[in-house]
Amino acid sequence: MHVKVYNSITEIDEEKWNALIGRNRIICSFKFLLAVEKSHINDCEYYYPVVYENNQIIAHACTYSITTDLDTLAKGISKKIIQLIRFFWKNFLKIKFLECGTPIAIGNTISFAENIDKKKALNILVDCVEKIANNRRLNIILFRDFYEDEINFFNDLNKKKYKKVNNLPNAILKVKWNSFDEYINDLRSHYRYKFNKYLNKIKQEKIKVELCNDFIDIAENLQTLWQNVYDNAKEYKREILTKDFFIYLNSYLKNKAKIILLKKDLKIIGFALLLIDNDILRFMFSGIDYKYNIEHSTYFNSLLCIVNQAIIEQKKEIDIGLTTYIPKMNVGAKIVNLYMYIKHTNRLLNPLITNLFTIMNPKIEIKTNNVFKEKIENKFAKKYSLIHN
Repeated sequence: MHVKVYNSITEIDEEKWNALIGRNRIICSFKFLLAVEKSHINDCEYYYPVVYENNQIIAHACTYSITTDLDTLAKGISKKIIQLIRFFWKNFLKIKFLECGTPIAIGNTISFAENIDKKKALNILVDCVEKIANNRRLNIILFRDFYEDEINFFNDLNKKKYKKVNNLPNAILKVKWNSFDEYINDLRSHYRYKFNKYLNKIKQEKIKVELCNDFIDIAENLQTLWQNVYDNAKEYKREILTKDFFIYLNSYLKNKAKIILLKKDLKIIGFALLLIDNDILRFMFSGIDYKYNIEHSTYFNSLLCIVNQAIIEQKKEIDIGLTTYIPKMNVGAKIVNLYMYIKHTNRLLNPLITNLFTIMNPKIEIKTNNVFKEKIENKFAKKYSLIHN
């Protein structure tokens, strides 16, 4: 086995790259990574380590450098202390990381061919990532994001002095309904009553919902609405989307990237960006005009439209993403843990930085709501056509 690092995904054969990624991993696909690479997000620079054996690609990953606030997920008194220090020292705890993943999506980007020594290939990839960090003088390395069922394999990173730390948890909704009516009918009466009030705003055409497969012409509008959400975010803020991101995502992914638009008198007041990923519908980003949000329940109605679209697309689950957990749990999502592995390349500083990161990013305990009723009831919910063709 030997490894080679590419500075652009375009330097690699698309078919050979995609041959390794498997199902439900669109965020590892050639065209998704190309769209991200060309979107000029933050100060990101990208590196693609590829492992070969007998001139065949047997493993690869996406890595990138990005300037990050070490307190990105910090809360409470530690957050306040850091903000006070930054009043005098602007760049306090702002450090350039080398991360293995992708800056705008959840999930790890390490892929392996079948029937190979995956642990050996992983070791080669990790050593290569550390060489990239050394060459670029980047001291903190982060491998992200891993679910519980991936930990047994990737815990080998502990042997290389990486520490497992918590990321923000993800929200997942398993799709088990054949129609949106069935989903509404499956809710407990309290939630069903509340959701019907939200949905009446669509039914009465106070807002109109459209599914958009071609959104290049409205990319600037989408970026502005997304910026509203970013500026109002309190839980997590880092990656800044550009107009180009929406253009390139639409250009390269075609019908695998879709936008649900919520309109008031032809004006877009909200949107939800979706990725169609085999068995999974991925909710990537939303945008909101907050002048209309309270009156029209724009964000919550967009979540209901996402559920409706997943049922139409016959997906098995919806990846609803990080943060804003309460409305996501209210539509039925379960909260699942995500983990990362972090290391400082300086042996003496490694324990200090990894422990500091743990303190700054404590595990978030969230009690999941039980929004669905027992199967004893069998009442029919109101019927709604959410998407206007």
